[in-house]
Amino acid sequence: MPKVIGVLATFDTKGEQAQYLREQLERLGSQAFLVDLGVTGTPTPAGDVTREQVARAGGVPLGDLLSNPSREAAQPVMARGAIRILQERVEGGALHGVIGLGGLQGTAVCTEVMRALPYGLPKVMVSTVASG
Repeated sequence: MPKVIGVLATFDTKGEQAQYLREQLERLGSQAFLVDLGVTGTPTPAGDVTREQVARAGGVPLGDLLSNPSREAAQPVMARGAIRILQERVEGGALHGVIGLGGLQGTAVCTEVMRALPYGLPKVMVSTVASG
C-alpha cells in the first residue's frame, strides 16, 4: 500500500507547484493528498480537499471569510480546518507525512498545521521565505 503524503498550499498561488509535487510523489510510488489552504483568488488545480471544505472544518463558511477577506481572520480558520482534516486521516492510518509549500502567509499557516500534528509524523516545509 502506498504512503499518503499531505500536500498543503494556497492553490491560488502555489497550485501548479502542488500539482508538480503530486506528480513527483506518485512517480516515486507514494500518493499525494492535496489540501487547499487559500481563501481568495482562483485555485488551480482544485485540491483533493477544497478551500470550502477546509473553511467549513474550521468552523466558518468560506463565503463568510470572503465577505471581508483578511489574513488575520482567515488564517486561524483555515489552520483549524486543516488540522481537523489531517488529524482524522492520521488517526485512521490514512496519512503518513506532510509537505507544505508557501510564501510568507502560506508558510505561517502550513507550519501552524504541522505543529498540531503528532510528533514523529514526517513534516517538511518548502518556503520562499528565509526567515520571518
